[in-house]
Amino acid sequence: MRENKIQQLGNDLDSDGNFIGQKKDESQIVADNPYEDLEINENNRQAFLEREKLAIETGKTYAEVLDILLSSESTDKKERCFGLIKNMPPASRTLFEKGVNLVFDQINSNQDILKEHKDNEIGFLFDHVLSDLNIPETEANNVRSLVAESQLLEPTAGIPIIAIDRRLLRRVFYMAGQEIPPGQDVNFCAHGVSPKEPTFIVISKNTGEEYQIGKNQRQYDDLKHELNHFVWRQMEKSGFARKITGENTTEKEAFGRFRSESIAYLLMDGQSLFDKTSPEHLVSTDEPEILDKVELSQSIMSVLGRKLESISGTSRNALVYYIFSSRNFDECLDNLTKLNERINEINLGHNQ
Repeated sequence: MRENKIQQLGNDLDSDGNFIGQKKDESQIVADNPYEDLEINENNRQAFLEREKLAIETGKTYAEVLDILLSSESTDKKERCFGLIKNMPPASRTLFEKGVNLVFDQINSNQDILKEHKDNEIGFLFDHVLSDLNIPETEANNVRSLVAESQLLEPTAGIPIIAIDRRLLRRVFYMAGQEIPPGQDVNFCAHGVSPKEPTFIVISKNTGEEYQIGKNQRQYDDLKHELNHFVWRQMEKSGFARKITGENTTEKEAFGRFRSESIAYLLMDGQSLFDKTSPEHLVSTDEPEILDKVELSQSIMSVLGRKLESISGTSRNALVYYIFSSRNFDECLDNLTKLNERINEINLGHNQ
């Protein structure tokens, strides 16, 4: 057994490998090493369960932060978010706090930018969409007047959401050479690339219909999906979402999208929707080797979701943690495979 794994079980060793200290409480081991591996045996089953508790609490806290940001309540949302975070283990809490602070930095920046375009916020944001899609100015002029029926929503001041007629959005994307399949809505988070550019959400709405947040579960899930992308970018900057590694640039970019999209789908409708999402959509590439890794990840997560139900009563929150903590496809697959082995070992121990 490697020395670092012995130390994870709480043993202090001298230079010859002799035990000289007291065993730590397993929950503290987990808190000190949130991303490290654990071997499962009869002595550290509790450590594994504490790790699962950390996984569940991490995913649960992340999902609740999104719910707070989408809520219509006028309370101090930053304070509410930090109220949730204070109960997380120290190692996770520090980076999570940093990420949430960055989210509110972006929110404050958005507020400052939108103040400069008061009474023309929708037109200003729509121009950013046209610019990002490289729509020629002559063609852009043909659709600018059509955005007048759109809505600006800010469940949290500084998180602008523009609800645009789905027919107009499809037309704009068609102008950009991107044909949207029938029945598929155009929803996305537009990230500013400079301090003077806002980050905002675009959501489709029915013609002539007033868009209401939370009117039905599907609308709410769509918004939560896009808000995840808004928040996730800051979690990556904070280091809570670990820095992606690897030599292949295409695969690194694909894994970056896979992490963000996988978490968004798991938080929207849980396991079933993630299982049904095409690998191509999760990574935006058609490279066979990458798609094979995505399909394998989905298959393992599907099995794990059912197994975790029997241990913790929830699946998606724990799986969010394992996506958070992976830096590339191979590591993600390795983490999921090891998790499956640990669960099997624990279940085998119970049955003996």
